[in-house]
Amino acid sequence: MSELHPVLTGEKVILARLRREDIPELARRFANLELTTYLGAYGGAFSLQDEEAYFESIAKSSAEGVTFGIYERESGSLIGGTDLRSIHHRHGTAELGISIHNPEYWGAVTAAKPLDCWWNTACFSWGCITSS
Repeated sequence: MSELHPVLTGEKVILARLRREDIPELARRFANLELTTYLGAYGGAFSLQDEEAYFESIAKSSAEGVTFGIYERESGSLIGGTDLRSIHHRHGTAELGISIHNPEYWGAVTAAKPLDCWWNTACFSWGCITSS
């Protein structure tokens, strides 16, 4: 298994670029109709080929969006994904998506964990908020 290269590290999760080796895990998770129903696919399942195409699309640099895997910090297991999309640089806005793919973590890891990573980086590292 290749090493994770964290972009953001929180108390319990790491946000890092998805790895090619994550594709089979993504395909397995996105074949779960319970998950895809809540992601707007309304019960559609995705194949290994679908996930390979998805990986290729997010692996390319884009000024309009960025996607990261959510990995459990302790084990390094892929448990979900998060992305910023529809980034509007001029207005400083974007849409944020967070999904916990692994049902074992539903209810155990809230969206707040990866959101904490985003918030801490955006607000403290980039100087949006200063401490007094």
